[in-house]
Amino acid sequence: ILVKFIRLAQSKNNDFLYVFHATQNFKDLVSQFLRDSNLKNCEIASDENIKKNILSKSIFAIAKSGTISLEICNADVPSIIIYKMNFLNFFIIKLLIKVRYANIFNIISNSEVIPELLQSRCNPKTIYEVVDSFIKNPELRKKQILNCRKIVDEMKMDTSSSEKVANILKKNLN
Repeated sequence: ILVKFIRLAQSKNNDFLYVFHATQNFKDLVSQFLRDSNLKNCEIASDENIKKNILSKSIFAIAKSGTISLEICNADVPSIIIYKMNFLNFFIIKLLIKVRYANIFNIISNSEVIPELLQSRCNPKTIYEVVDSFIKNPELRKKQILNCRKIVDEMKMDTSSSEKVANILKKNLN
């Protein structure tokens, strides 16, 4: 999906550098995949310090839902969440988990602060359209950053952050 997205994006605008983050264990595999895909302007980073440096200079990020979205928001980088799994797993998860959103920021705010492109919406064309709308609209990026900062600030308090997040999630999941 990301290869097709990058090809589409590069056909429209080739000014961006696309950086993939992978653990040290998967770095060679991802590097080989990128070479085999003949993508230009793509690099891979596995070192955490390099990842943080790249993130601090980024104008946008595409991520799967998880702790990386917290890192992205703490770096004040607007983003989207993409995730696609096979239909059977998705069906089972939908039966077991009754949440409206996949990303922690969206769950906490009970609204889509960070766009989520899941399952059928996780396709190259939709990813490109959403990313392009953010790139072309600085106010949209600024609004997301401010909303994420507000959520992060709400999570900060005298009690432990895990306790605070657990209470917020519990409140919004009921």
